[in-house]
Amino acid sequence: MITKPDYVPEMKSDSVSESTLKEMAGMVKRIAKNQEKLAKADKKVKDIKTEIQTEKELLSDSMETSGLMQFTTSDGTKARVLEHIGTKIIDPLALYENLKERGEQSILKVAISGSHFDDFRQYLVERGTDYDREGDVDVTCHHKRLSAYVREREEDEIPGLKISRSTSVSVK
Repeated sequence: MITKPDYVPEMKSDSVSESTLKEMAGMVKRIAKNQEKLAKADKKVKDIKTEIQTEKELLSDSMETSGLMQFTTSDGTKARVLEHIGTKIIDPLALYENLKERGEQSILKVAISGSHFDDFRQYLVERGTDYDREGDVDVTCHHKRLSAYVREREEDEIPGLKISRSTSVSVK
């Protein structure tokens, strides 16, 4: 009985022994088999992640409907609803005025120059703030402080600010 070799060399070489060719053929087969196993494992991980995300969304809805912010199972596993707040400054002057009325204007960081300087400086001076810097009007904020400000007030609308809210569930 003639056995078929486990490999077909691309080029015949007298310097490569039969045993080396068999060894390389075995390596190639093991690599291919492990790559196939890895692809299956990756798909399984992806499917599990999708299942977890679906369960978290259902749990979040159920906990919010029930008015629960935290839940602990009998084995000590905890689920907690997390609130996420996104903010975007859409009208810096209106936001500044709103924050100043509440004594929170330090949440904003303002840099001024160029053609906007005179208008914005005048606006601030009229409201009791003397700001005397050159530069483009660049209003940014301390994001953590602004998010805390929005969270504390539980308002959906603050003049000059676009607010987006979402929730998720953390399970540990």
